[in-house]
Amino acid sequence: MNEHVVFMLQLVINGIAVGGVYSLMALGFVLIFKASSVVNFGPGELVLFGAYVAWATILNMTLPLPVALVLTLVIAIVLGLVIERGVLRPLIGEPIISVIMVTFGVASVIRGFLNMTWGSDTRPFPVLFSQQPIHFGPVPVSPVHLWSFVVVMALLAAFSLSLPLWIGRAASHRQDYRSVARACRDHLQGREWLQPIL
Repeated sequence: MNEHVVFMLQLVINGIAVGGVYSLMALGFVLIFKASSVVNFGPGELVLFGAYVAWATILNMTLPLPVALVLTLVIAIVLGLVIERGVLRPLIGEPIISVIMVTFGVASVIRGFLNMTWGSDTRPFPVLFSQQPIHFGPVPVSPVHLWSFVVVMALLAAFSLSLPLWIGRAASHRQDYRSVARACRDHLQGREWLQPIL
């Protein structure tokens, strides 16, 4: 096969794998918007925070990969709950522009905290997979891209299966109760905790 065709196929496969990761972030934006009618500009910094925590737990604390990933997930969930309970929940019933500006502020605070803690230098993430490419015929594919695509597809499949069961119902109920929240400052107990986890 022509080497230019092989190179093009490699770029296409890598693009699909990286695009799958971006699709998870896009899903987070959409879920938050559908549940709250607010464009949240903080998820990018939350993902960055999770990456730094994973980097620190694997390299600095030298924890095994499964333990580091679970710890990173727990810390990210706790951070999301703190932001939702302490910052976003008191804004229920306030003008949408106020909530949007607060999400900008939260993103800036997280970015500033990361810069103060770990600096702004580019840091290599620890190697988790083999450096040897996997060949699909004549097309070499990086194991990182392949496994990231597999994990993304598994997460999207799990989310699609669980959405009708509990996440979608909770998000739709939260939207239904917005008018009640505006009227009586109802804190939507039992519903709001889902948003940062999503």
